[in-house]
Amino acid sequence: MKKPEPGTQLVSKARLIVMLNERPGILLERFPHHVDNILRAVARMKTESDVGMTLTEFRENAGRVLREAGGGIK
Repeated sequence: MKKPEPGTQLVSKARLIVMLNERPGILLERFPHHVDNILRAVARMKTESDVGMTLTEFRENAGRVLREAGGGIK
């Protein structure tokens, strides 16, 4: 895995899952039928860094999962 550029903000997959479980309203508001799919997808996401993922990586992966689940994301 490559090292992230200095100054890149990363979040670990584990921390992101904990945050989403602690505050499910973030997902329930927008994606009430796909919360479980998103959480499972986060756990499986491949990231460029073993330290964590960027917002762009999360957005791309979550978007793909929602498209596959019929979430209406283009």
